[in-house]
Amino acid sequence: MPSPKVSTFTCPNCSAPLQVPPELTDIRCQYCGNPIHIERTTKAAARMPASLNVVHIDPAKAVGWVVAISIGLPILIPLVIGLVVLVGPTLRGHLLSLPATCAANETLVISGKTYDGKGPAIVTEVNCTLTIENSHIKSDVVVKGGQNLTLNIVNSTLEGSDTALELSESAKVHISGKSEIKGKNGIVGGLDDDITITDSKITADETAIKAEESLKIQATNASITGKVTAIDGTLNLTVNGQGLTLDGGETAMKATTNGHLILSKKSHVVSKKGLAVECNLNLEVKLDDSSIEGGETAIQAPENLDFSAVNKSRVHATGTVIDTETNAHLTVDDSLIEGGETALSARLNANVKVLKGGRITATKVAIDGHENLEIDVRAGTIDSAGIAVKGMSNPVIRVTKKGTIRGGAAAFALDVRPNVFEVSDATITGAQTFRKMR
Repeated sequence: MPSPKVSTFTCPNCSAPLQVPPELTDIRCQYCGNPIHIERTTKAAARMPASLNVVHIDPAKAVGWVVAISIGLPILIPLVIGLVVLVGPTLRGHLLSLPATCAANETLVISGKTYDGKGPAIVTEVNCTLTIENSHIKSDVVVKGGQNLTLNIVNSTLEGSDTALELSESAKVHISGKSEIKGKNGIVGGLDDDITITDSKITADETAIKAEESLKIQATNASITGKVTAIDGTLNLTVNGQGLTLDGGETAMKATTNGHLILSKKSHVVSKKGLAVECNLNLEVKLDDSSIEGGETAIQAPENLDFSAVNKSRVHATGTVIDTETNAHLTVDDSLIEGGETALSARLNANVKVLKGGRITATKVAIDGHENLEIDVRAGTIDSAGIAVKGMSNPVIRVTKKGTIRGGAAAFALDVRPNVFEVSDATITGAQTFRKMR
C-alpha cells in the first residue's frame, strides 16, 4: 500500500519550506513559529486565478495593527485638515489668475504675481483676510475692499491709476517689507479704518491717504507723500509715527475735528508750499525728537490746540509758525519754534510754557498773544529781532530760573501792565512797554 503523500508548502511569514502530511490542516512553522492554516482543494474544485495571492495574517499581529490605526487616525485626520487649511489659501493664491475675488469669510494669499490690467484687480467681500506678498500689481483699482477687510501687503508694489487701495468700513491694513503703494490716490478709506505701515512707502499724485472718519495710522520708518495732501482724515484722525516722513504739497496732515499727531524718533512733517498741519477744532500735537516744517504756516489750529515739543524737536515756517485763535496750550522743552515773521499768533486764551533749553523766536514778533496771554518761562528763551512778546489785555508773565526775554525793538509790547509780572533770576533785554497802566 502506498505511503501517504506529503505536501510541500512555503511559510507565508518567513518563506521557509515546510513538509505537511495530508491529514493536517493546521500547523506551526518550525522556523519562525508562525501558525498556518492549510486549505486543500480537489481536482474538481475551482482553482484560484494564478495572479491572486492569498495572504495569511497572524491574528495577534492583526490586533496590533487595528490598535495602531484606531489610535493614529484621530491624530492624523486633524493634522491633515490643518495642513489643508494652512496651505490651501497659499496654494490657491499661486494658482489663481487676476482679476480675482476673495469671498466672504475667506482667507486668500496672493504670492509672486505680476499683473497689469483694467478694473479692480482684486475684489474682497465681507470679512475677507487677504495677503499680497512678493507681487507687482497694476490696475485702475488694485484692491476694492469689502467691510471688515484684513489686508496684509508684504514686499509688494501696488499701483492704481485711480486708487491703489479702496477700503470700506473697519479695514485693518498692514503694509511692510519695503512695499510701495502708488496711485492718483494711494489709499481711500471709509469709517474706522486702521492702517499700519512699516519700512514702506505710500506716494500719490493727489492724496496719499484719505478717509471719512476715525482713521488711525501707525507708521514706523515709513514715508507718506501726496502732491496735494499726504493725509486727509476729516473727523477723528490719529497719526502716530516713529521715523515717519510726512510730505504734502499743499497740506501734510489735514483734519476738520479731533486731530492727533504724535511723532518721535526723528519723524518729519513738511509742506514747503502750504500748511504742514491743519485742524479746525481740537488738535493735539506731540513732538519728541521730531520736526514740522511749513511754507507760510506750520500749524493752523483755530480752536483748542494742545501742543508740546521735547527733546530737540523743531517747528519752522517762513511766515507764522503756529496760528491759533482760541484756547492754545503750548509747552516747548529743549526744542525750537522758529518763525520767519511770527512764531505764535494766538488771539484768545493762550498758555505758553518755555522750559529748560526751549526757545521761541521770530524776526518780527515771537509771540503775539492778543487777549488773556499767559507766559511761563523757566530756563527757556523768547526772543525776536523785533518784539519778543506782544499782547493786548489781561496778560500774565512769569520769567524765572534763568529764563530770558529778549527783543531788538522791545521785550514786551503790551497794551496794559500784566495782572501778574513775576521776574526772578531772569534776563529781560529790550524795552518794556505798557501802554495803559491799571
